[in-house]
Amino acid sequence: MKIFSFPFALVIAFVLPLSLSSQAQEEINKADDALKTVFAQVNKTVIAEVQLKEFIAQQKSGSFYHGKPPEGSEESFIKETEALLIEQFLLAQAAKEAGLSASKETIEQQVSAYDKKFESSEQWQSIRASYLPLYQQLLEVQDLAKQYQAYIKNSIALSTEQVKNYYHSNSDKFTQPPQNQVGIILISVSPSAGGFVWQAVEEQIANIHGKLLKGADFSELAQLHSTDISADQGGDMGFTHEGMIAKKVENLLVDLQPGDITEPVILLEGVAIFKLIDRKAAINHDFSDVEQRASVLALNDAKSQAWQQTLTELKNKAVIKLHKTNVKPG
Repeated sequence: MKIFSFPFALVIAFVLPLSLSSQAQEEINKADDALKTVFAQVNKTVIAEVQLKEFIAQQKSGSFYHGKPPEGSEESFIKETEALLIEQFLLAQAAKEAGLSASKETIEQQVSAYDKKFESSEQWQSIRASYLPLYQQLLEVQDLAKQYQAYIKNSIALSTEQVKNYYHSNSDKFTQPPQNQVGIILISVSPSAGGFVWQAVEEQIANIHGKLLKGADFSELAQLHSTDISADQGGDMGFTHEGMIAKKVENLLVDLQPGDITEPVILLEGVAIFKLIDRKAAINHDFSDVEQRASVLALNDAKSQAWQQTLTELKNKAVIKLHKTNVKPG
C-alpha cells in the first residue's frame, strides 16, 4: 500500500525551528484538537475526521491522474468517499468476527515508513503519538476489508447442476449470433467534398449496379473499382455479425438470399453496393461444449451476488451516526 503525505496543511510545513514560537505552538494545539474530531461512528467504532481526510487523499491519488477530481465533481467525490470509508469499517468489523486479522508486519512497516518521513520535524513529534494510532487503524481497516471480500467470494462454490441452471437461464451468453459473409464495392468520398462529387460517385455506382444486374462478376468489379481494403479479395469482407457494419446495411441484408446484392447505399465514407455471399444461422452451443466457460461465468456471477448481498445485510444491520465535518471540496 502506498504511503501518502501527511494531510494536515493547517499545521505541517515541516520546517525545523530551533524552538517553537507561540504561534507555532498554537497551531500544534489546533492540530491535536483536530485529531479528536469525529467524522462518524459505525456500530461501536469511531472514525476520526483525520482518517477521512487521509482516505480522501488516498482515493484522489489512486483515481485521478493529477490527484484531483474533474471540475464540478469534487463534492460528489467526497460524498462517495465518505460512504466508501464507512463501508470499509463495516467490512473490517465483519472480518474480525469471522476470525480474520490484519497483516501486522506489513502494516508496521508502512507506519514506520510514514513516521520516518517526518522524523526531523519538531511539529510532527508533537502530534505523532496521537496521529500514528489513527493512521495504523486506517491501514488495518483497509487490509481487513480487502481480506473479507476475498473471504466471502472464495467461500462460494457451485455444483454442476447450478452451472447447468445458469447455462439454461443465460442461453444468450452461449449462442453464436447469426453471421453474414458480405461483399462490398465502395467508392469513397471525402466528407468535405461538394455535391457535384457525390453526384458523380452516385452515377458511377449506379453504372456498376446496372452491370451487376446484367450478370457481371461482383468480385471482378470490386477489384476494378472498389476503394475498400477488401478490393484485393474481390470485395469479400468475410463473415460479420451484428454491430460490425452499419445498421441500415444489416437491415438490408436481412431480406437477401446468398448471391443477392443491395441497391446503392450512401454511407459516411462514400457510396457502396453490398452482396450477401453466404449466411450462417445462429448456433446454440451444447452445455458439454461450453461447460468450462459456463462454470467461470456462473461462479463470477454467484460471487458478485453473494458480495452485494453481504454488503446490503451489513449496512441494514449497522448503526451509523454521522457528525458534521470540516472536510470541504478543494
